Amino acid sequence: MNNIKAYIEQHKDRFLDELLHLLRVPSISADPEYKQDVLKASEIIKAD
Repeated sequence: MNNIKAYIEQHKDRFLDELLHLLRVPSISADPEYKQDVLKASEIIKAD
C-alpha cells in the first residue's frame, strides 16, 4: 500500500494535468454542434 501511495504522490502533478486536459473538452452533450468535442474526448481517453 505504501508503494501505491508513493507512486500517486510522485505522479500527482501529471495525473492532475491529464484530468484537467480532459475536463476542458466539452464532451458531454446531446447537441450535434459538440460532436467533434465528444469524439476528441473519446480519443484522449483511448490514447491513455
